[in-house]
Formats: sequence, C-alpha cells, structure tokens
Amino acid sequence: MKEKAVNMSNLTKRKKDLFEMKSVVFKDISKQQSEKAQKRKRLLQLMNQYPDWASQKNKLIMQEIQELGQAIGNWSMDQSRPIQSIKAASFTKSEYLYLIWLGYSDEAIRHGLDMSKECYFIYRLTLLNE
Repeated sequence: MKEKAVNMSNLTKRKKDLFEMKSVVFKDISKQQSEKAQKRKRLLQLMNQYPDWASQKNKLIMQEIQELGQAIGNWSMDQSRPIQSIKAASFTKSEYLYLIWLGYSDEAIRHGLDMSKECYFIYRLTLLNE
C-alpha cells in the first residue's frame, strides 16, 4: 500500500513538471474577469427578476439578457487567458501540444511567439519534428 502512495506522489510530481510551462507568459486579465463577473451578476439578477423573460413582451429586457449571455459565454482560451509572450528558444513540443490541447489557436501561439505566418509555419514544422 505504501508503494502505491509513493507511485502516486511521483506521478503527481511528473504531471506537474509536464504541464509547467516555463517559456509561456500569460496576460493579466483580472480587469476583464471582474467585468465578466459583474455582467454575470447582472444577468442572474435580471433572470431572477423576470423568470419568464423569453416569453415576455418587454424586448429591452430580453435583448439585455441575450447580450449579457453572449458577453460572458463567448470566450475561447485565446480570450479567457491570453498569451502575452512565448520564449521561442525554450518553447518545447510538449508545451505547444499542451496549449493546443487546452484550446489555444495556432494564431494565438504565433502572436505569442511574435512571428510572421511564414516564419511560424517553418518553426512549427521544426518543433513538431523534434
């Protein structure tokens, strides 16, 4: 039983090391997150106040609820946790694949690397063939 605990500990450490991205810097979006939280709060307030908002004749309430819903639910990884920069010299294949798995677009990764489309195409081919 003790051996299993040690193995789990090693596995947890390996997992942490694997997904620690030392070459990727993310932008600070605390202001946007705060605004999103305020919109979510307003949306819930309206939906509680007007539980039958979808069938109401008040188009302004319906429109505001729809706009708030779109504003808070329309974020991709590129928007919810944007990449500020990536150090190309230390960026690994594992980090690239992990960013893709998380839902980042190649365009966001390219911008993080600050590369032209042509340069990024060659860089990515080289990176993936390592």
